Amino acid sequence: MAIITETVEIIGGETVTKSWDDGTGPIIEFKSQEQLDACLAEWQERLFLSDWIIKAELQDNPIALEGKECSAMHDSEYSIKTSVIIIYKKAYEENRISKHAAEHSLIHELLHLKYPMYSFAVETPQDIEFREMTHASIEQMAKSLIMAKYNIQFSWFKNF
Repeated sequence: MAIITETVEIIGGETVTKSWDDGTGPIIEFKSQEQLDACLAEWQERLFLSDWIIKAELQDNPIALEGKECSAMHDSEYSIKTSVIIIYKKAYEENRISKHAAEHSLIHELLHLKYPMYSFAVETPQDIEFREMTHASIEQMAKSLIMAKYNIQFSWFKNF
């Protein structure tokens, strides 16, 4: 698998290395809505979510949830099987020790439809622990699916 890299200068004179795919690995950054729609259709079928109505959108500015910047999010209604998935276009995320691929973020959000994590007004420590463990499992499954599709090792996700 070939990853194309380019060193670029950012504000303040620092340099970072941007990576993107050449078609042989995961999609690092969706270049268009059409590319995102095609990837959504593929993964919706692979994950047996064809009975869902799902819209994916590219947006420019990531938001922070619980003090951490996120690369994607979803708003779903499980009872009627509808979802809007937002993928943020930020191509490079500083200070991440894990390599980011937009395709991975899409899969992660789709897996939330298979394994919903509900929040309650009052949560016990056990509820919070269960939600965190479920989220960690969803993350592992998303990485495993990327690894299987592209025949890559877990080390691909290492960003240092």
